[in-house]
Amino acid sequence: MYNTFRCSIKMSVQKNLFLKWRKIENSSGHLPKARHGHRAITIKNMMLIFGGGNDGIIDEFHVYIPNENKWIWPKMTGDTPPGLAAYGMTNNATNVFVFGGMLEFCRYSTSLYQLKLTNWEWKKIIPFVEKNQESPCARLGHSFVMHTSGQKILLFGGMFNQNEDDPLNHSPKYLNDLYILDIGKDSSNYKWSIPVTKGQSPSPRESHTAIIHKHQTTGHDRMLIYGGMDNNRLSDVWILDLQSMSWSSPQITGIAPEPRSLHTANVVGNKMYIFGGWTLMDKSTNNNASSKASESNFKEYWKCSNTLAILDLNQLHWIAPKIYKSDDSDDSIPKPRAGHSSAIIGSRLYIWSGRDGYRKAWNNQVCCRDFWYIDLECPLAPKNLQLIKSTFDSLFLTVDPDINIERYLVQIKLTSQVVHKTQPFKLIPNTKPSLSQSVATTSSSSNQLPTTATNHPATTTSTNQVIGKKIVVKIFDKKSGKFTETPVERFPEIKQVLERNNGKITPQELLVMVKNHLASKNTVNSPTTSATALTSTSGSVDSNKSATTTAMLPLPPPPPSTPSSSSSTSDVIAINDSESRRDSITKTKSLETAKIPQSDGPDDSETSGTLTTSITPVIEDIWYDVGLFSKPSFCIEHYFVPKNPQKLTTHNRIDKEYEYNDSTQFKRVKLESATRYKIRVAGINAHGLGPWCEGPIRGHFQTCAANLPSAPSNVKIYSVSEGVHISWLNIVSGDLNEIIEHSVFMAVDKEKVPSKNQLQDQPFLKVYEGAQNHCIISEQLIKMAHIQPGPKPAIIFRIASQNKYGYGPGTQIRWLFEESSATDTLIQRMAM
Repeated sequence: MYNTFRCSIKMSVQKNLFLKWRKIENSSGHLPKARHGHRAITIKNMMLIFGGGNDGIIDEFHVYIPNENKWIWPKMTGDTPPGLAAYGMTNNATNVFVFGGMLEFCRYSTSLYQLKLTNWEWKKIIPFVEKNQESPCARLGHSFVMHTSGQKILLFGGMFNQNEDDPLNHSPKYLNDLYILDIGKDSSNYKWSIPVTKGQSPSPRESHTAIIHKHQTTGHDRMLIYGGMDNNRLSDVWILDLQSMSWSSPQITGIAPEPRSLHTANVVGNKMYIFGGWTLMDKSTNNNASSKASESNFKEYWKCSNTLAILDLNQLHWIAPKIYKSDDSDDSIPKPRAGHSSAIIGSRLYIWSGRDGYRKAWNNQVCCRDFWYIDLECPLAPKNLQLIKSTFDSLFLTVDPDINIERYLVQIKLTSQVVHKTQPFKLIPNTKPSLSQSVATTSSSSNQLPTTATNHPATTTSTNQVIGKKIVVKIFDKKSGKFTETPVERFPEIKQVLERNNGKITPQELLVMVKNHLASKNTVNSPTTSATALTSTSGSVDSNKSATTTAMLPLPPPPPSTPSSSSSTSDVIAINDSESRRDSITKTKSLETAKIPQSDGPDDSETSGTLTTSITPVIEDIWYDVGLFSKPSFCIEHYFVPKNPQKLTTHNRIDKEYEYNDSTQFKRVKLESATRYKIRVAGINAHGLGPWCEGPIRGHFQTCAANLPSAPSNVKIYSVSEGVHISWLNIVSGDLNEIIEHSVFMAVDKEKVPSKNQLQDQPFLKVYEGAQNHCIISEQLIKMAHIQPGPKPAIIFRIASQNKYGYGPGTQIRWLFEESSATDTLIQRMAM
């Protein structure tokens, strides 16, 4: 379930100045046959190919799933199109459209087909035609691109046979006509039209490419035509402004690639990427390129290309990238090819099949069978960093999968060590109703779980004096990564008081913690409260509607406030380190915890409890490597502290090779219990290292404290006639960890809650409290739930359990709702 990092793995990742091809091997599933003249598009991070061929035209439709490195062959229904080559194919979010193409030698198609992606159903469409206009003629080698609105398709150019009645007597004619297919309405109302354009149009051509992008300055959508062939290979660029419908042929700077046809063009960001295609063998062969007679003899001189050219669409400047190539092998880059297919998924360009040349002796083409991709940009920051499970000495985290990431670099730093001093307490059995509509004291602007507060007997607290024979301080050693205790005779002199800023402490101060001995002099008697925040752990979910487990952690301690007579105090003092730090002392006061309304639990007068003291030290702002992970799930049990940190930079230490199991370079430090850590994750691909993701709550995650119960697991949610049934399990070891109470919270819509004062601006409502590890949430309560928006709407539940030491870490469950479709199952299981 979790991908544990092995120390023997060598980190050798470099921010690349070169683009680097990767060959995809060992794909599973129904592998497509090698071919040319086919097309590819991208749908929901999948690559779809159709048509083309070599020994006959193929009518198969294949889908490649990058996350699984798998090909599938979906079952089609409806008016399935025949095999086509050199046709046009494009798509919007819900449909794929296919027009024209070659049915067989010298016989072309005028048919339009629509594939509905929700059920893989084909439908042949006969669009209307604008009055006094004609529909497009049969053709091949045309461009067929979707407008950014998803409501229009632009058709340009191609080639048709002037002797349609006698296909074997081929008389080709190149086209430069422009059509717009309006698909904004129902398929029965699709319509062809010929728009009126301004300026000189591009010359007739086929086997060119067209892309659509939005101009950075004007904001206008533009269609860009590149290359192709008439009697010659072309390298010109034409732009159609889709707002003014004006053609232009701008001057392009930089070194232009060779004229070509049967290439591919794709857009990532503000750049167009041209790959492969037919070019001429050399300049001497191209001298007579204008001659139709010599063109017929070019077959033996044509060559395929494997160059990658980049056009900056904003600057209109050609860029010649540097491509990494291994010295000892030609397998580091794709072979030259033409008539291949390409698709963009994220920022990754995929290239599949195509023909690698013409064999005059065989009078046919030889097709490539390989599959490649190249990362065109560094990956984006990973999304949704969350805790799945927290134990006493490990953290299990995940991020959303990203197909543009090859490996994940995980780093960690210690932010605070929470010292828990607890005593068991006896709890009076709860006689209140099991279902309570009290409120969890959790912030709507954070991901903190509900905080349960329990009133304790009055405690005598000193507000101005700490006495005792010895004062012990703890100093954090950055080299060893541990605390050392040092007795001192008296308090160090206070030099400077540090203030928190947005939950952060100035990172240049060393930690010193003083063990207090409280005296009764100048004291006040007041009831004190202790609050145990719910951290998150794993929980598997079985449901007729799916659910996911998400990590939620307590926020870092709040900013210091003016002490009151009802607040307990703890001192955190920073002193001088003569070798590397200036004198400084920090003295902070912990805030008084808020109380949950009385309906939330037993009466305060009937409950005895535990006094918990938490000390939050100041930790240096140094990140340490956990390791590289090939999957988006991480089991963190230790991290590596370099023995010579001066050789490393603070935030990016992946430009050299490190061997983590080399004890002369790194020291392995295990995670400690009841300790708060900050985690960050960055993605790495062949292009380099992407930005960091530090997750929710500023990336703070905490290991569990001793004696508290583990988080509920094996959570099951399903609908019943009364509402929603939820059940869970707890791992209990011995009588000391016996569970005495459970609580379930539900995210609610404030506008749907009858009594607004119950929420007090909090987003969660307690919907169950009791000794049973299952409950039914009534339909009336479910109607108040907040439905989390997005492609997979969900209701969020939080579950935690309590033993005699207090509440343990909690489990967050996302109960998903999803409509059925052909590409996805009715319910997707999202829980780890």
